[in-house]
Amino acid sequence: MRKTTARKVTAMFAALMASVGVVGVAGPASAEPSRRVIVSGSIHQLDDDTFGRNPTCDHLFFDNDIVTTSQQLIYDDGKGCEEEVYTQIIAYADLMSGGAIRYHGTVILREGGCGCPGDQARASKGFNQVILPDTNARIDSGYLTWSGGDATSVVLQVYNGNP
Repeated sequence: MRKTTARKVTAMFAALMASVGVVGVAGPASAEPSRRVIVSGSIHQLDDDTFGRNPTCDHLFFDNDIVTTSQQLIYDDGKGCEEEVYTQIIAYADLMSGGAIRYHGTVILREGGCGCPGDQARASKGFNQVILPDTNARIDSGYLTWSGGDATSVVLQVYNGNP
């Protein structure tokens, strides 16, 4: 991933953390344990063309959730590049004892640009990270590629805070 994209993600995450108390959504009004999970990240994609320019695409994204159950789906979205490459991220959070969470899921590289049912999955990689309370963790998918040459990489910053 380009250094400028990594800096943008870090700056976006820092700004978010500074403002979360001001713009945060109130948590559930119950005695049940819950955690605020804030994710910012970047997706870098390469569309490897047989003939042409081999375009790259960079996307930033953000998600802010209150986690109240285990195996809670908190992110299922993706981004396309040149109608040829689609990167999908599916992420779950599990509540753990002591306020920790387990953030886990899959990054999927698809052939196609919309994430439609016909877009075939070409490569995937799972992630699984325990994040202690009031800390953040960096999750890096590495570089996913397939024999056609298309590729993607995903970097996530995940914060586990009080609701």
